[in-house]
Amino acid sequence: MNPRISLSDLVARLEAADHTIAYFNTPLPEPLLDGLRLLAGRRGRGSLDLVVERIDDVAYLKKLNFAGASVYSGVGLPRETLVIVDRIQGYWLAADTDAAGGALVAADNAPDLYIKLLWRRFGLGVSYEGELKEIYPDTG
Repeated sequence: MNPRISLSDLVARLEAADHTIAYFNTPLPEPLLDGLRLLAGRRGRGSLDLVVERIDDVAYLKKLNFAGASVYSGVGLPRETLVIVDRIQGYWLAADTDAAGGALVAADNAPDLYIKLLWRRFGLGVSYEGELKEIYPDTG
C-alpha cells in the first residue's frame, strides 16, 4: 500500500520545491491552488507547470494564470489529479478527496510518470488538412 499524506502536508512540501507540475481534469482544491500560487510567486526560485484537460470554465482558467505559472492544455491525462514535486515525488488526489485535509496517495515511479506525461501537454495544438497549393519564396 502506498503511503498517504494530507493535503496540508503536500502544500508544505510545495514551499520548498524547485519544480512542480500538476495534471488535472477538474478544478483543484483551494488549499492546493493557494500552495501552487505561493510556489509560482517566488521569483528566481521554483517553476510551476499546470496541465489542464477538459476544463472550459474561462474564469477558472484565468485564475490559473497567476504570475510565474505556465498553463498548458493537456491530452490523455490521468482521470485523477496528479501532482509531481521536484520531478521525483508524485501524489494522486482522488476526485472525492476532502479539500479541507483529505489524504493523497503517493504515486509509484513518479520520475517515470513525469517523463511519460511530459508529452501530454501542449501550448497550442493546430491541425490542418488539405493540399499545398503554393510555396512562397523566402518564407522559410
